[in-house]
Amino acid sequence: MLLKTFKYRLYPNPKQDQLLSDTCFLCSLVYNKMLAERIETYEASGTSLSAFSQIKNLPTLKSDIPRLVEVHSQVLQDAVRRLDKAYQSFFRRVREGKDAPGFPRFRSARRYDSFTFPQPNNGSVKLLKDGTGGRLHLSKIGIVKVKMHRPMEGSIKTVTIRRKADKWYVCFCCEILQPEPKPTTGKVAGIDMGIWYHVTTSDGEVMREAPKHLQQAERKLKQLQRAVSRKAKGSSNRRKAILLLAKAHERVANQRRDTAYKIANVLLSEYDALALEDLGIRSMVTEPHYAKRIMDVGWGILQNAIEQKAIEWGREVIYVDPHNTTQLCSNCGILVPKELTAEYHNCPNCYLLVKRQINSALNILNRSGLGRSLCGATR
Repeated sequence: MLLKTFKYRLYPNPKQDQLLSDTCFLCSLVYNKMLAERIETYEASGTSLSAFSQIKNLPTLKSDIPRLVEVHSQVLQDAVRRLDKAYQSFFRRVREGKDAPGFPRFRSARRYDSFTFPQPNNGSVKLLKDGTGGRLHLSKIGIVKVKMHRPMEGSIKTVTIRRKADKWYVCFCCEILQPEPKPTTGKVAGIDMGIWYHVTTSDGEVMREAPKHLQQAERKLKQLQRAVSRKAKGSSNRRKAILLLAKAHERVANQRRDTAYKIANVLLSEYDALALEDLGIRSMVTEPHYAKRIMDVGWGILQNAIEQKAIEWGREVIYVDPHNTTQLCSNCGILVPKELTAEYHNCPNCYLLVKRQINSALNILNRSGLGRSLCGATR
């Protein structure tokens, strides 16, 4: 069994839009109240509250804040569980010795953009018209129009409502049967991801120039950011300017995600197994000269897309140590120092002449143990 999420666009009317926004606000209120309660309890007695004990206190909180009855009880319980997950993640980072483990923070209503029905099959969520599209019934909110642009599979486990800019989406997390693996191709490849060439394979068959979605939109983003800065804080004009800026950023994010999934489809359609570098992207983006380009090409999004498609299609993905994959000769193994701007790898020992990205992809493939290929290389 696999878990797969199906995301669809919601089209609420003005009243429903306000109800959805109010639900996010009330969930943020519960989240912040429970976080304050945990902090106060720890400072007073040195003990930490559990999610279960705080969920039991929700009826008391409802009596103090009557508006909470406007939200389904399990949605409020999920807000408490989110706080507990934040605490568990904090403790995990402390155990791992992270320099800045990041204690859970209070979340404003403006930044609380989703809520979840953890047990939608109890009647809190209903797909009408047999789920073929049209209407979605949400408890305490009503019947909302939904665009079912693709069929949904499996049994629904959770339903999450998300807000992005001025749009609302519903995400169905479904449990589906493991699909039949795609027909094998008998081919494997090492993948080099770069900031000039997005993807280069060890056989040189797939080479794509890195996308520049952020760079292309940067001029417009700067203009919109200046427009936000000029508006008075708290004004309706500032809210409108922030909305336009959020839409522009959302467009860039959608372009980046679309590119990643298209590349993942091409690679996994052609190869049975892929070898990737285990890149420390978080540490790499601290480098001032290349940080923006690294974030623009979206290595992490591409890796996630490849992993998801590999599980779904029955493919194999292996991660290898990225140390010196560019500098080592993929044929004889000696160290050939070169700048990242160098176009070719030219080995003085075995006279291998090949593009630098292909040499790196060959090293990645060799380290994975999947196989070896020298297609496109010359001596």
